[in-house]
Amino acid sequence: HGQAHAQGIEEAPYCTDCHGGHGALPHRDEASPTYRASVPALCGDCHRAEGKAAAADLSEKNVLADYSHSVHGRGLTEKGLLPSAICIDCHSSHMVLKHSDERSTVSRRNLPATCATCHRGIYKDFIKSVHFAADDQDPEKLPTCATCHSSHTIGEVTGDAFVQEVTHHCGSCHNELAETYLDTMHGKAHRLGYLDAAKCSDCHGAHAVLDVDDPASSVGPRNIVGTCQK
Repeated sequence: HGQAHAQGIEEAPYCTDCHGGHGALPHRDEASPTYRASVPALCGDCHRAEGKAAAADLSEKNVLADYSHSVHGRGLTEKGLLPSAICIDCHSSHMVLKHSDERSTVSRRNLPATCATCHRGIYKDFIKSVHFAADDQDPEKLPTCATCHSSHTIGEVTGDAFVQEVTHHCGSCHNELAETYLDTMHGKAHRLGYLDAAKCSDCHGAHAVLDVDDPASSVGPRNIVGTCQK
């Protein structure tokens, strides 16, 4: 935002666009445009299909509509849960940077830690997995939270749509394994719409995906029988 403003782009937001002018209210005041429950609508005023940000070089255009239908957005609007994640929880308030900037809170390397501010238990599992990019690994080659859950259209993991997409998400990286899975009894049942058919995450786990040689792996020699017994 600041860089765009410095370049003289008229659509770029300035302090008063978010906080108001002389009648600025503290963010804890429910009448303030920066009150927690009001932030999505505030950001969405620009980040919607016909908003000021639509002309910018952004990877996603209709963010307000996507967020509103997500598990985070519905938690805020339908259930009134103020702890639900809002724009500034992921992108920060004033140091908003593109996801391609390595300093950004939503860059590939930083995104897991950003999600961990709420999903701490899942983060602890994820950093042990083969998917986590350690300091000596290239994060571009490994999945992050957004790879499987998306950025703004995050759905219920127990919902039919997400369950049906699991094999697609894993298969987007594990192409050959996905093809052989679809030839198996489990894969055929899954393709026919049987939601209880065994999927990738049922065997390998969702976040703590470990190498088969790891003693704690759910598909390792020590644990495979118990995994199939489920």
